[in-house]
Amino acid sequence: MKTSIISLVILLSLLSPLVLNFKYVLGQEEVPPEPPTNVLGCLPTDPLGVCLLKLAKLVLRIIMFIALGLAAIFIAWGGILFITKGSDEKARQSAQQKIIYAAVGLVVAFIAWAISLIVARFAKTGEV
Repeated sequence: MKTSIISLVILLSLLSPLVLNFKYVLGQEEVPPEPPTNVLGCLPTDPLGVCLLKLAKLVLRIIMFIALGLAAIFIAWGGILFITKGSDEKARQSAQQKIIYAAVGLVVAFIAWAISLIVARFAKTGEV
């Protein structure tokens, strides 16, 4: 079962260029479509270092978005547990730990973001 799913995914990925350029494959269009000039915010004339910085910036934005979402979920979950399990001391401490861990994770994510911005600025300007 697992191998058939993997085979199907590989087959579809190999056929995707044919499906995306359907008119070109059928001969209805003489000229193939233009290649993209802006891939992930990187132009073909940009040096490799600039492209890597732009890619790192995009990946970091996605990670920060996920971190903010998870932190909000864990803080809400811990708050609900803290309110509903008010009489049970162990459950209350567990809820309090969830809130603290979410806050610490959020602080660590913001520090990583700030450090990456500083490194990117120094890499762009060449200053140390």
